[in-house]
Amino acid sequence: MRLLRRRHMPLRLAMVGCAFVLFLFLLHRDVSSREEATEKPWLKSLVSRKDHVLDLMLEAMNNLRDSMPKLQIRAPEA
Repeated sequence: MRLLRRRHMPLRLAMVGCAFVLFLFLLHRDVSSREEATEKPWLKSLVSRKDHVLDLMLEAMNNLRDSMPKLQIRAPEA
């Protein structure tokens, strides 16, 4: 039981930290493999609709930027 002595505290902490990181890595790998196995068709359509809306918004912003000089009010000519 030499590992339980007080002077081995940094070693124990490092071992527990490594075990925790390994557990998180394995858990993440398991969850990501499940998500890839069950691809949802509604999610793909949602992404394509989101891209379409984003394109519309960017086009509207470009149109607004092009029309900005036309929206300026000129000083009256005296």
